[in-house]
Amino acid sequence: MPRPRKKLRPGEWSVERAARFAQQTRDKRAEVVESLPNVRNPAMNLRARGERDFRAAPRGYSETRQSQAIREQIQATKVQSVGRRVKSSIQGNAERPDLRNVMDREQRRRFDEAMRRLQAGTQQSLGLLFVYAGGQEDFDLALERIKYPRGDPDEGFDMLERLADLAELAAEAYSPKVIGRITV
Repeated sequence: MPRPRKKLRPGEWSVERAARFAQQTRDKRAEVVESLPNVRNPAMNLRARGERDFRAAPRGYSETRQSQAIREQIQATKVQSVGRRVKSSIQGNAERPDLRNVMDREQRRRFDEAMRRLQAGTQQSLGLLFVYAGGQEDFDLALERIKYPRGDPDEGFDMLERLADLAELAAEAYSPKVIGRITV
């Protein structure tokens, strides 16, 4: 059952207050993310690039719409939300006919196995891996190499399998059971 909304007084969620709350949320997220080890190099911590940057409120809207847009942006950038989008992106790419048509049976088997291993991670671990540990760039490059092979046709599949290995490490290192649920 949805929680009843508190009636807001005019100006209670002003644009300035919403922007200040968004900045505090990004700072908290950056602090949490920067305290986590990087699965690629456990001696280093993750970097929260751009999280602490100032972001201006969207322009061209009323104050109510501006503060609502800021709150929507906060919700969309939470680690869990990002992980949910990453999981659905992996699922969508696993079923792309343009990728599957360029593969033979063995390559399709390797591809399906790597995608299954990627999808096995939690939303939190995938969000952290893909946004803060560079997994999104690796994923995009692997899919590009599979679709448009240059030289060794198995290079893209090897890259995808390495990313699946990292996803399994991230699932262990960034699991909510291990580090708790990140809510920012």
